Amino acid sequence: MHWQPGQVVVARDVVDGRPWLAYPVIVVEDTDDLLVTYLPEDAPIGYLPDSDHPWYPRPSWEGSGVLHVRRPGDAYSVVHFWRGPRGAFSNWYVNLESPYRRTPIGFDYSDQELDIVVLPDGSWWFKDWDLLDEHVARGRYHASEAAAIRGEGERIGRELDAGTRWWGDRWVDWAPDPAWPAPALPHGWQDVPAA
Repeated sequence: MHWQPGQVVVARDVVDGRPWLAYPVIVVEDTDDLLVTYLPEDAPIGYLPDSDHPWYPRPSWEGSGVLHVRRPGDAYSVVHFWRGPRGAFSNWYVNLESPYRRTPIGFDYSDQELDIVVLPDGSWWFKDWDLLDEHVARGRYHASEAAAIRGEGERIGRELDAGTRWWGDRWVDWAPDPAWPAPALPHGWQDVPAA
């Protein structure tokens, strides 16, 4: 099952089998090898009532819209950022997360809280490296899970050091279709079982 360009689906960040965050995204490309979605400016964000997600209680996406590029089976997505509303390309953001899983309304993933900021010149750094220790202390992860997440981040870092960036510059100059409507979260998004 592939979605069509322009179709709105729901991306949900799942923790402990529950979607603690949801937001509508617009499908840009969906093939056997790639899922590309766009989170537009001011897209609504939904939370469970007891959510302690770091974005809570922001009602919508803040800042320029972002493009997420995902490959099936990868334990990360690549986020493309621009400066301001459709300004110059700024950077990539390698967001470590579980491989995405399709649902009847979109797809689920689990954000691993470790990220890599990659600049156009190839330089990069980890963001939130120490946050994993806080998650271990609070019981979200076991120490072995945090070590595995860090290990995946280090593996990606070695690829970046070697000049490997599979996503390339293909999407740097991309712009959303101005005819796309503002997406909305469907009623009951939280009731769809997690994938």
